[in-house]
Amino acid sequence: MSNRRSISTPHAASWSTAVAVMLACSAVALAVHPGEWNHRTEADFEPAETENTVVTSYGEITLARATEALGTLEGDDSIVYDIARAADGKVFLAVGPEGKLMKIDGDKVAPVDEFPGSQVFALTSTAKGLWVAVSGAPSRLELRSGADMKPTRTIELKDVRYVWDMVVVGDTMWLATGLEGQVLALDLNKKDAEPKVMLDTKQDNILCLGSDQQGRIYAGTDGEGLVYRITPKGDTAESFVLYDAGEPEIGALLVLNDGTVYAGTADARQARPGRLEKASTEPKGKIEKPAGGIKEPSIPNVPPKAEPNAPGKAAANGKPAKGDANDKPADAPEVAKADTPKPGDQPAPKPTAEQYDQLRSEIGKRLEQARQSGAIKLQASQTTTSRAVTSRSSGPALRRPGAAPSKSGNAIYRINTDGFVREIFRESVMILRIVQIDGSLLVGTGNEGQVYRVDPDTEEVSILADLEPQQIPAMIDVGAGEVLLGTANPGKVLRLKDDYAKQGTLSSATLDAKQISLWGKVQVSGATAGKSTIQIQTRSGNVADPEAGSWSKWSDPQTVALTGGQSAYLDVYSPTARFLQYRVVLNSDGKNTPRVLGVALKYLMPNLRPKVEEIKTDHLKPKPSRDSDAPQPQTIVKVEWKAADANGDALVYTLEARPFAEPNTPFVPVATDLGANTYEWDTRTMADGRYVLRVTASDEPDNIADQTLTATRISDAVIVDNTPPDIHDLKVTVANGVATLTARLTDALSPITEARYRVGGDEEWKIVLPADLIYDSTNENLAVKIPGLAQGDHVVALRVTDALGNTRYASKNVTVK
Repeated sequence: MSNRRSISTPHAASWSTAVAVMLACSAVALAVHPGEWNHRTEADFEPAETENTVVTSYGEITLARATEALGTLEGDDSIVYDIARAADGKVFLAVGPEGKLMKIDGDKVAPVDEFPGSQVFALTSTAKGLWVAVSGAPSRLELRSGADMKPTRTIELKDVRYVWDMVVVGDTMWLATGLEGQVLALDLNKKDAEPKVMLDTKQDNILCLGSDQQGRIYAGTDGEGLVYRITPKGDTAESFVLYDAGEPEIGALLVLNDGTVYAGTADARQARPGRLEKASTEPKGKIEKPAGGIKEPSIPNVPPKAEPNAPGKAAANGKPAKGDANDKPADAPEVAKADTPKPGDQPAPKPTAEQYDQLRSEIGKRLEQARQSGAIKLQASQTTTSRAVTSRSSGPALRRPGAAPSKSGNAIYRINTDGFVREIFRESVMILRIVQIDGSLLVGTGNEGQVYRVDPDTEEVSILADLEPQQIPAMIDVGAGEVLLGTANPGKVLRLKDDYAKQGTLSSATLDAKQISLWGKVQVSGATAGKSTIQIQTRSGNVADPEAGSWSKWSDPQTVALTGGQSAYLDVYSPTARFLQYRVVLNSDGKNTPRVLGVALKYLMPNLRPKVEEIKTDHLKPKPSRDSDAPQPQTIVKVEWKAADANGDALVYTLEARPFAEPNTPFVPVATDLGANTYEWDTRTMADGRYVLRVTASDEPDNIADQTLTATRISDAVIVDNTPPDIHDLKVTVANGVATLTARLTDALSPITEARYRVGGDEEWKIVLPADLIYDSTNENLAVKIPGLAQGDHVVALRVTDALGNTRYASKNVTVK
């Protein structure tokens, strides 16, 4: 049964009646060209409401990944800092803000142990058990195993305040620590293992670690956003800065086996609500992904050249090489040597832990004073212990020579094995964790609780999950394409499944046809795989808010199955109205999601009369003449108008004129079939007088003859004046050797604006003021004395101009005795 018959709203009958009247009444014409809504880009779908669906950066609608809640923190516990999965499959959580170790027990989060006054930011699982990094004063590592998960081994970490991350490579434990900005290494085979400093940086904190199959360690810092590569060399290590990011904090690292690094930044000041950039409004196509992946730039494998005659080495002739310490000029000054300990001297005592704490406190005070005074800007992280809630960088970082340019938002940088860097993602979020699933990156972010999917090759981006919690500081790949998420504010543990949500919807924003309209077919383009399907529903109404007024019910779903990006054309069973909404329903078969590539819908409103909104006129000033400095007549009137058509029809215009004082006189055509909304009217063919102009706009180009509609607008009065002023009673008299010019000036239409005189062959026309000193009317009187005339005969010329540049000349002969 059609949904049209089942409408129970009180206005349904009136809508049906309106449709019938509109179709039956010959006085109402329908527009020939329908309007259209065509949604096919991310920007088009951005205003829509989604549930279990995502819109990719390419404008495709797909189902979101299915999520399952495994547990929720209670009480003051609000942050899951880290997740570890033991060898037996049990899942453990590092919880905060007060340090706790918890586990997933069925559908609940159960406590394992508490660490009063401390925090737990990092966990890692090995064959021997679960390692727990307890950050405090001092910090320590605990190895826990067995059914009760009690500590079986404890390693104290003197002078370490925070352990932010840890990884185990072989039998070595690597620790990212603060506040000294060090990477420490522990030999787990040694019973009394002491941590060794393998990297000592100028930054406050090493925030994250990763390793490759060669055993190299990678570290990300705060303060200056550096990515280090550490190559172990026995009891020591060589370090190298791979990348200096423009952002002050590296919040997440993902290192692949071959040494490819994905570094995510986490500047809290750049985590703002909303998108960093507006969604694309135009389709841009897709980056084609080659079968073997996109080839990254590389450096030829050429061994470095040996340094010639390196200091300390003998040259081929056996003499000291140039630059050797022994090869010293005779006049070189002696360098003072440090005092060496003598036998019996007591070595300097090693500072105590208390003295270290006093020193750190004093340094911290001085740095804080310097930062507040503006003398230096520092990154301070001493007061921040929550990875999920805020960045550990409290102020803007100093710009370093060679650092990447600073941009808005945070980014993920791909650093290939030769050190080439490519930005593959940037958004106004903090990047807290990165994992790789099936070649794509899953990115946990804050502060809007979104999980992004990023394809490093095509740079296609989509939001896989938009969660209630604000941050996602913990993520772990548990195999089979599934990921566990640990969230903050509130603290939850979620499973992001390998399959898709069973059903998801995208409801469009309210679409406004501007007038009651007939609905055409809705076109759906997309592809369905397996047994997945796409369904379309619509509803309509005459108020903008569907919830504020009486809209029709959602129509019954119409199901389509599409292959290869085909399109389906479906009837719209919603009543005729001004506003419409469509809803796309995606149904999964578990392993496959349908894809919607675009939705388009046409509508046909009655042919509406065009509207001429304004008409303006202005006399154009001509260019100055090369032969005369006299004003030029303004014979061209520029006419401009604004017109619009609610149907979007093309318009054609007619311009007509009529004497202002003769309202019953028919208009005379000036120009017809005008496509532009401007016209330059040459008034020289018109008699002088005041006129009105009429513009008629017609939608005839887009409508058949008996459905064409017009609209007109009449201008204010326009003066047509191509006649110069008249000069009356021009006289030049001489008395006592002084000549006086007098005249009366008149103009039928335009005010007099200027008068000048010239004597004989003088080049200059001299200005003359009227008797009342102001040119302000069509009648003016002149009386001007002309001094300095020599004895003899003279010709005095007068030039008079009106407001439209019309100029009259007259002259008189005068004799001075």
